[in-house]
Amino acid sequence: MQYKNGDLSKERGWDSKEFPDVTLGVDLDGIQYQKMKIEKTNNMKKVAIIFSAFVIITLGACTSAESEMMKEARNIQAGLMKQKSNLDSIMDVEIVNVDKALTLMSEDSTMASDTLKFQEFVNLKTRKETLDEAKEKLADWMINTKLLPTQEEEKNGVSNPFGPDAKDLDVLKAIKEAQSSFNDLRSQIESEIQ
Repeated sequence: MQYKNGDLSKERGWDSKEFPDVTLGVDLDGIQYQKMKIEKTNNMKKVAIIFSAFVIITLGACTSAESEMMKEARNIQAGLMKQKSNLDSIMDVEIVNVDKALTLMSEDSTMASDTLKFQEFVNLKTRKETLDEAKEKLADWMINTKLLPTQEEEKNGVSNPFGPDAKDLDVLKAIKEAQSSFNDLRSQIESEIQ
């Protein structure tokens, strides 16, 4: 409610005959309207901030979550790397054992005259060469196989060898092909080093 022409001042007993058109007092309706306008603006700002935060969180959650196919690809790859590491370790131990045996045999002075010892020495040398070749094959497989970087590596800027636009299905298919080729190689190596 707005008072004009001194109504408020008359109501409060401040009758001013000298200035009949001057409003004495406060325009309470105007102040209340301005307060409501400020509160409405503040409420809209709060709603906008909350909505923006919600959108950012939602987008962040959507982009950071991996699909089930990518999770499967990473699980297959993790198993593959564990199998590769185990095979590598087995070959490393075997190479050390063969090297020790070769060193001991080469120091044996009777080997030149003993054909059985000499044949065993030749067999160990052949086994060592086979193990070295198997290690090279495994290293070549690793070099020539596309593998996903870990999530930690991706956070540190390592690029995906499948490309930024690679579809999850294509990545999963490639990882399964890598698994198949590794299984073939592992079978071949295991048969060679036995």
